[in-house]
Amino acid sequence: MKKRNLAVVALSETRVDANIKDFEINIRGNSQVKCDAENGYIGGVVIYIRNDIKYETVMVQRVTGSYCCVEIGLYEKWYKGTIVILYHSSSAPDGIFIKFIKDLIEDLIVKEPCIVIGDFNIDLRLDTFYSNKLKNVMSCLGMKQYVVQPTRMTINSCTLIDLVCANLDLSGCVTVVENPKITNHLWVRIEFKTSQDENYYKEVGGRAYKRMNMQNFVSELQRNVVDNDIKRARDRAYRKAVYTGLE
Repeated sequence: MKKRNLAVVALSETRVDANIKDFEINIRGNSQVKCDAENGYIGGVVIYIRNDIKYETVMVQRVTGSYCCVEIGLYEKWYKGTIVILYHSSSAPDGIFIKFIKDLIEDLIVKEPCIVIGDFNIDLRLDTFYSNKLKNVMSCLGMKQYVVQPTRMTINSCTLIDLVCANLDLSGCVTVVENPKITNHLWVRIEFKTSQDENYYKEVGGRAYKRMNMQNFVSELQRNVVDNDIKRARDRAYRKAVYTGLE
């Protein structure tokens, strides 16, 4: 993340439950907002936000056995709106999940731009009742789905289940990325069109004077003064010896 200087990183199906503390998954230079999985085998989402990015947490919600999501508001020049990361369990009813999506987006689009991303676990490559229903709901809400190639690859299958839906134009901004590969899901990258080309990542070093040990400081200062006095005395003796020899 430091190398790529990413503003926001959203992970779906983290399998991070309440037994894993926040500090165990902290990433230096980033804040995190997460929704825990109900167990260590399925579910969970987290968003990492670079420290210089202005944001607020809007919602963290989980319905046991069905879905979980995190919603944040972003307030930058390149994007002012909401980002939602969600996970829908493949074993949960698709109808309940689509209703949740409809109610959520319906509330968002009347306020500001919104981007909804995550593992929907509804394969849009298939012509099924629920895949078509999801497409119709998104279309009716003015949302467009921008991922066009399979995102989950196995030996025997490939599915399009990791989606990016938005009510703003992201044409040419969304790509599927294979590396670095850490799961059987591919990365989906959103790169906003902006003229800014600035590296916002900064490392700052400093001295914590409030934690300074005064006794150690005085001892070190005295040692340096003694050493300097010895050096000056040695130099004076050396110069005197040299000049005496010349005379």
